[in-house]
Amino acid sequence: MTRKSRALKFFRILVAAVLGLVISFFAKAQTPNQKPQGNPNGIEWSDHNYMDASLTFGRFLPFGIVGVRSNYPMWGVMFSHGSVLGQVEYQFYSAKAEGVTLYEGAFGLRWDFRLFDAIDGFWGIGVDTYYYQRKRTVSREFDYVTSGGTDLKWGAYFPIVGEIRLRSDFKFNMGPGKSFYVGLGFQYRFGGGDKKP
Repeated sequence: MTRKSRALKFFRILVAAVLGLVISFFAKAQTPNQKPQGNPNGIEWSDHNYMDASLTFGRFLPFGIVGVRSNYPMWGVMFSHGSVLGQVEYQFYSAKAEGVTLYEGAFGLRWDFRLFDAIDGFWGIGVDTYYYQRKRTVSREFDYVTSGGTDLKWGAYFPIVGEIRLRSDFKFNMGPGKSFYVGLGFQYRFGGGDKKP
């Protein structure tokens, strides 16, 4: 796969993800509410007194990681609990395809919000640890490498039923190299009294 075709594939995935968020935003904006909540003229931040668990599936798009050059399917699990600073989130991701094996563990803070009383979203920052094995060559198999990094993430939530929500994830990682994760999955919220955002 050439660099141009990889860039085109990445662009298509990014455009599809953004279009999905826009369509979901307008679909939710058209849904009648039982009663108005929060601040209809801006952002309402969550008070983070709940826990949640999530499962996500998506694509891992690496840039500048030696021997890790394609787009890989990736899945992950997340757990978070409230704190004074925001939601403390623990994450684990795994990707194994085309001769590459990659595991990522992350720890960070997430802030949930409701935007214009129409869409629930989040953003966050964190630190990451990567344990990966690059693709082997014809004559050599490579050892696993451990590396650290940081991340910036954002996304949105869409209610399905009860406390189960659809969660979209966009995660930009710095180190090793740079990478981008685009995912979609499910989140179950439990504990605490704050049911929004």
